[in-house]
Order: sequence, then C-alpha cells, then structure tokens
Amino acid sequence: IWEKIKQQANVFAISQTPDANTTNDSLPGYSWAVFDLSVGAILARSVGLTVPVCEGDVLSWFGCSSLEHPT
Repeated sequence: IWEKIKQQANVFAISQTPDANTTNDSLPGYSWAVFDLSVGAILARSVGLTVPVCEGDVLSWFGCSSLEHPT
C-alpha cells in the first residue's frame, strides 16, 4: 500500500514522507499517515470485507466536531 501512496504523492506533487504517522488509532491495527498536512492515508491490517466506520474520525478530518444538526 505504501508504494501506491508514494505514487499518488508524485501525482499530486506532495511529499512522500508523512508529516504525522499514528498507529493503533481509533481501532487496533489501524495506521494513519498525513502528508503535506492535507492528504491522509489509512492502512487497516486484519480488517475483513466490512470495514468499521469511525464517524468521529471522519468528522474531525473534515473539520466538523459532532453529528449534531445546526439549529
């Protein structure tokens, strides 16, 4: 998977070296890597065909803090 990430980094002209890399974040076996502070890659080991969704992480990535509807 890291070869694919490096290829995509070349396509988008961003660094191939992650600015941040976190392991076992959200769920065991998950690794997050952030490139150029704008592109994220998630590697999930030992995950079956149904990948668990971590709503909080997704919302956080897009700058949202909760699932609450605005009033």
